[in-house]
Amino acid sequence: MNIGAVVVSLCGHDKGKLYVVTGKDREKVLLCDGKCKKLSHPKRKNRKHLKEIGKIDLSTYNPLYDAHIRKELKGIQKCVDDTFVYNY
Repeated sequence: MNIGAVVVSLCGHDKGKLYVVTGKDREKVLLCDGKCKKLSHPKRKNRKHLKEIGKIDLSTYNPLYDAHIRKELKGIQKCVDDTFVYNY
C-alpha cells in the first residue's frame, strides 16, 4: 500500500469506512478521511485490516488540506456500491 491509496476498512468499529493512506511504516499505515481523522492526527491501522480500492494523486495538492481529502473521498464514495463485498 502506497501513500495516496484509497482503502476501505475491513475490521473494527470503522468497518466499511473509506480512508486515504497518508503515511506508512513496517506493519501499520496512517489513514486520513479529512473529517474524523484529520491530517494532523491520522489513524494508525494494521495493513491486513484494509483493502485497497483506488488511488489519489496527492501531489496535485500543494499544500494538502483535509478539505482536499474529503472532496476526493466523496467522489469515490459515490462510485462504491452499497453491496461492497468484504473478502479478505
